[in-house]
Amino acid sequence: MLIKQKLRALQPGQWARVKSPDFECWRKDPKPESWCRAMPGDAVNICIMPIYGPAYESEVRFEWRYQVAYRSPGSKSTTYAHPAGYNWISPHDFGLRTVRESSGSTAA
Repeated sequence: MLIKQKLRALQPGQWARVKSPDFECWRKDPKPESWCRAMPGDAVNICIMPIYGPAYESEVRFEWRYQVAYRSPGSKSTTYAHPAGYNWISPHDFGLRTVRESSGSTAA
């Protein structure tokens, strides 16, 4: 849920203020090493980072994927790790949808 930029597409390299969604991954108690952790309903600034890398099921094909980073408003420290301990945060973890999902396209 976007707070300041309602009904606007978020482009890679832009920051947008959103509320952390009420998903289970954000509700769990933070791990001790997670000193910068958003809880459901917290306002955070997020950015989309495009990543071009090998496709998971192909030895020769590459594809674009998108990851998210976030920081608390006013903070200069950016968090890249998923609250459950994964290496990255997906747009879905913040309730964001891709253009493909928004348009209803199923083409890969």
